[in-house]
Amino acid sequence: MWHDGNPFARPAVIVVDTDGNEVIRQVGGEFSDRMHEPELVEQLRNLDDVVADDATRPREGPVDTEQPEPGDDALPVDALLPNFKGTRFAAIALAAREPDAKHQADRLKQQAEGHLEALQALDAGT
Repeated sequence: MWHDGNPFARPAVIVVDTDGNEVIRQVGGEFSDRMHEPELVEQLRNLDDVVADDATRPREGPVDTEQPEPGDDALPVDALLPNFKGTRFAAIALAAREPDAKHQADRLKQQAEGHLEALQALDAGT
């Protein structure tokens, strides 16, 4: 989501049902405040049965199988490991030094750990 006066957009998750009604909205307070996947899945499961069924039903029709290409500003895969490790370490240090920021730092640490796990799975070819 656009963040007036800030060079970084705020991450957001917006889920719309088949009738076009917004059923979930989470907008981060700043660029690293993101909803974790398990939290989103739980919210989807807690929706009304019809909405949850629609949200989890495979999409009908042709699926675009074209592989996406990274943009000009994308980090190369081999740079992701030190980036995620650095993010994790910074979050641990911030949580230890700034009690008021501990909750947000813990969420950032969890996010970095999730990215590290995904990168390890990518390296393992799974």
